[in-house]
Amino acid sequence: MAARNVALQESENGLPERAGGWKILHVDLSQIGAVALEPGYQGLYLCFWHERRPLGHHELLAGELPLSHAQVRDIAVRAIARAVFRKLADGDVPGALDADGCAVPGLLPRLSEAWRREEASFQSQNVSLVICTRDRPDRLRRCLESVAALSFQAAEIIVVDNGSRREATRRKLLEAAGQMIGKYGFAGCTIARVTARARIAHGTFYLHFQSQQEMFEELLREMSLRMLEHVRDAVHECGSLVELERRGLEANHDFFCRYPFMARLTQEAELYSPVSYTAHIDAMANGYVRALARKRAGTVLEGWSHAQLEQLAVMLIGARSQIMRRYGVAGHKVVPLSPDVIDTYIRFISNGILAGLDKPAADRTEGAQAPTGERD
Repeated sequence: MAARNVALQESENGLPERAGGWKILHVDLSQIGAVALEPGYQGLYLCFWHERRPLGHHELLAGELPLSHAQVRDIAVRAIARAVFRKLADGDVPGALDADGCAVPGLLPRLSEAWRREEASFQSQNVSLVICTRDRPDRLRRCLESVAALSFQAAEIIVVDNGSRREATRRKLLEAAGQMIGKYGFAGCTIARVTARARIAHGTFYLHFQSQQEMFEELLREMSLRMLEHVRDAVHECGSLVELERRGLEANHDFFCRYPFMARLTQEAELYSPVSYTAHIDAMANGYVRALARKRAGTVLEGWSHAQLEQLAVMLIGARSQIMRRYGVAGHKVVPLSPDVIDTYIRFISNGILAGLDKPAADRTEGAQAPTGERD
């Protein structure tokens, strides 16, 4: 059988991302054949399957290839032996797996019968499936599709977010980067300082970020998402636009108090990370527009277009930003926001640009200004 007919499928990472990569080949035991390896790979990783069940694997260096049908068959025998011993407790299993490999075809029906007995036992009991994953939506989707295709139905499917040590290390680096930006600014936030603060080896940094710039962009993106979620939770049940503004400003300042480096991060990001800063402002504006849209029913905002709501949102974001810079930050340190400042801002909002927005539009027509040509 030609090598190309051996594989059920090749890994999605089959092509090497760089010189010296490995190729993954999935082999059905009923379709064993010769295998070869294209130039540019360090080796081949064989995964042996039977009726969609993995039974074993074997690694081959490029210098060991190509292999004939008989050689691949012998490797398969050794690779699946342990799994087969566990599955087939009755009969002379070890003898059936002698190195001549002739017994492999006769073994497959016995495995199929074992699978059927296993599936029958599942039918008589409740089975819970636990799927561990993190930030791998495509693989999770494929996993769930495989579960749906099983011959038995699970009583429950539990997806567990089990963040790895790699993710924990990445978060430590980002937290350290935020602290260094708060203390030294973007210019002084060097990789050496970040890794020293996180107590992580300098070289480990490059397992998580390709560059200092990528770290800056990821930090701003993550902190932007956290801040938006924090503010959204604070204003979610506001009964009026004025209340929305008060709670929004207070939540904004509260987040800065929790993460003091946010003040300097947002002040300097426009210069050092302009793309991420623009995305941050866009996300804030979009969130603001959604909040305004939820409160516009029965007010003069009811007839406003999306573009007009966005314009208002940008104006209010600008006002909040300047209040934070002028009264909420001293140097690069976050300070308490005076209640007088908040009250003055709310008076400006309620008696100025948002005057009457909580009233029905019909009530506003009496106070509308007459056209210029009709003034006294």
